[in-house]
Amino acid sequence: MKTIFAVVSISLAFAAAAHSQQSESPTPGKGQTSLGQGQQSFKAIIGNGYAIKDSIFAKVGGRDMYVVTLAKEQSIAVCNFPVGNWINLSDNYLEDPNRCELRQ
Repeated sequence: MKTIFAVVSISLAFAAAAHSQQSESPTPGKGQTSLGQGQQSFKAIIGNGYAIKDSIFAKVGGRDMYVVTLAKEQSIAVCNFPVGNWINLSDNYLEDPNRCELRQ
């Protein structure tokens, strides 16, 4: 039951972020850097002042995953890690920009 609630909560968070994104300006052009929309590493997100708001254990695609939700003001980020890598705080995963989705 907790897994279903977690998946619904994450889906709603992304839907709300996507809805608010429709009225915002486009992402930076080529060569510009910004902690904006899209994928970022967990370390970059934490380094930019985001705080962990929730974390859950869930099965995603048949794999045991740890899902971490972070927030800063009106922005959210959702990161997912294989359980073993989160427990060990593996640098390869914490620095992987494909592990987290950021919405402002």
